[in-house]
Amino acid sequence: AAPATSATTAATISCGTHGAEISYGNIYGGFGPSEVTMSNTAVTAGQNLSSTGHAIKIYGTYPKATVSGGSVLTSRTGDGIHVEPTASDRQSPVLYILNSRIADCAGSGVYYRQPAGALPYENGRLLMILDKARITGNGGMGLDILVQAAGEWSGGNQLIDGSTVFSMTNSVVAKNGGHGISLRAMSTDGTDRTGGIEYRVINSAIADNGGHGFLSRTEHLGKSGASAYNWAAEFRNSVFAQNGTNGIDVADGDSVLAVGESHNDFYGNPGTNVVSCGSSVTLAGTDLTSNPKFSYRNQEFYQLDRSSACLDAASATYGPADDILGKPRPDGPAPSMGAYESAAPNFSGTKVFLK
Repeated sequence: AAPATSATTAATISCGTHGAEISYGNIYGGFGPSEVTMSNTAVTAGQNLSSTGHAIKIYGTYPKATVSGGSVLTSRTGDGIHVEPTASDRQSPVLYILNSRIADCAGSGVYYRQPAGALPYENGRLLMILDKARITGNGGMGLDILVQAAGEWSGGNQLIDGSTVFSMTNSVVAKNGGHGISLRAMSTDGTDRTGGIEYRVINSAIADNGGHGFLSRTEHLGKSGASAYNWAAEFRNSVFAQNGTNGIDVADGDSVLAVGESHNDFYGNPGTNVVSCGSSVTLAGTDLTSNPKFSYRNQEFYQLDRSSACLDAASATYGPADDILGKPRPDGPAPSMGAYESAAPNFSGTKVFLK
């Protein structure tokens, strides 16, 4: 029998094509581990420039993959994480990216395809979870996600009420060549989903990407329910700055999308700050349109300068308990917008004046 888990810890991997290639069979048939974890591992793939190599390639039936513990992924010819199972694999991966960096890949930071006909995981919840992740400087999109829900092979629905397709907290998606995040998800049985948040971005910075900051195109996900928290999409306590087009651009095939948006900063997006189903959305009274004044200190990009209006401007109602560095929130009268709770430290050292 296969092990329940497989783990790689504190390793350095450098290779000509894929850094790590993960393929297992149907776990219902008894082969293939149920989880794979890569922690504190540096992967540099694509050293052979004549072929495409991804830092991590995942296919086959694979229910849960975790990249964590300060792992760093890069590829000179492909994606950071490339997930592409087939419908015959029956069950698509759940992907966790925790306290890790995917940077400077020739392709996208994460390329994720969930095929039509594949089974959901964890009671119908198709999950990609990012917390304390840094997806930066990739040639393609930061995150390129496609969920095709044609229903389970037993005849049920894939995106059942209460599903969460995507969740990101305390993360930075920046300086990618395409959209920061592109999410396409659909339920092809024609049933509107009313049971909960389908995707969310909380306390994150999405900035300096070549396309939209966040782009989504969905089908039958957009009907709002009775609860104030029953959104199809939710954006809170985040910064959307200087992306190539719009800050947020979301649309559903029903031409109705329940968007929960507040306590965000929109700055320098040359298109529109928030677009829902083709129409501009009036910003919430708690939103800002100020320069976030990002700062770079101690190898950490997209911290806030001490003069930033985003400091202490978020809401504790939606925010996590800590920030991207693990520091507690709030660090003042209220939490801060973006991934970093505290202002960047002042430069230290000796000042030298040249005449």
